[in-house]
Amino acid sequence: MELSQVVDWTREALGLALVLGGPILAVVLIVALIMGAAQTMTQLHEPTVGFAPRLIAAGAAVLLVLPWILSRMASFAAEVIEAMPRML
Repeated sequence: MELSQVVDWTREALGLALVLGGPILAVVLIVALIMGAAQTMTQLHEPTVGFAPRLIAAGAAVLLVLPWILSRMASFAAEVIEAMPRML
């Protein structure tokens, strides 16, 4: 196995991690901004008030994009596993 192939797979894996985590992080960021603005307007600075909606939003986002995440991960794993015998 050549070092360049390992570097390419690592680069693809890191890119895939960013693509798969992006939607969930975007949802949490939007909810955090909305909750931060709401807390500022109401002058209610309780940490749990902001944490609970972010946690719920992250869970909902994971459940919504889970089939897409699993299919992308499975296709990447299949590509890597199929390419291994040719590299050895």
